[in-house]
Amino acid sequence: MGFWSAYQSSLKPAEVDEPIDVWVHRPLGYVIAKLATPTRITPNQITAVSFAFSALAGGLLFASFPGHLPAAGLSIFLCQVFDCADGQLARMQKSGSPFGRMLDGSADAVGSIIIGSAATYVTWNMFREPTWHAAIALITCLATIYECHVHSTAYDHYKNVFTRMTTPERSEGDDLEDILLRAEEARAKHEPLLARFALGMYVGFLTRQRAIIRGLDPYTHLRLKDLPRYTPERAAIYRRHALAPMRLWKSLYG
Repeated sequence: MGFWSAYQSSLKPAEVDEPIDVWVHRPLGYVIAKLATPTRITPNQITAVSFAFSALAGGLLFASFPGHLPAAGLSIFLCQVFDCADGQLARMQKSGSPFGRMLDGSADAVGSIIIGSAATYVTWNMFREPTWHAAIALITCLATIYECHVHSTAYDHYKNVFTRMTTPERSEGDDLEDILLRAEEARAKHEPLLARFALGMYVGFLTRQRAIIRGLDPYTHLRLKDLPRYTPERAAIYRRHALAPMRLWKSLYG
């Protein structure tokens, strides 16, 4: 496989990939994935590096030395690059797994909490006098974090639906019922703490996602397994109706 075709195989479907990822994060992530391919480095280990950069960014935001904010920004950028690289490596190796998705999602969630909390502190600290300035800054930050959570959670659902409907041999996303059963098995078998933690985080995410989507859209399929199987004819119909809003949404989201 040539360099360009290998790069293409590492990407998500173009219709659902955010522009900032396509043009910035994924090219750099591909270099990391390409270097890792002949080694024993796994996608999960790259996920761990991504999380380490998010934790570093949180620490740098809380710090007070000169240049700590640009350093935090660089760490957040590298976190995003490695966050793309883990999925790209998994697709290149065809080694994607439910556990990998759970670990990646858990790392993203905890990293977002760390960075969001630290960024809220920085913003509050900049506007803490007078008190009403601090109150407005705090409310604005919390509202932004909540809106981003709702937005990304909803987008994840519709991205998975779009991908399953329009792309053969794609099984993006998982159903809550399957992960609940998997979590019960993990507890019964006393699996490693990391696996149970990732499962718990994933169950929490899917539960919140169900609640958000149920409130926003009573017509969508909440269970991905209830979607009809892929056929070229069905994909063409779905793409004709859903592609324009998906392109608009991913562009605004990105």
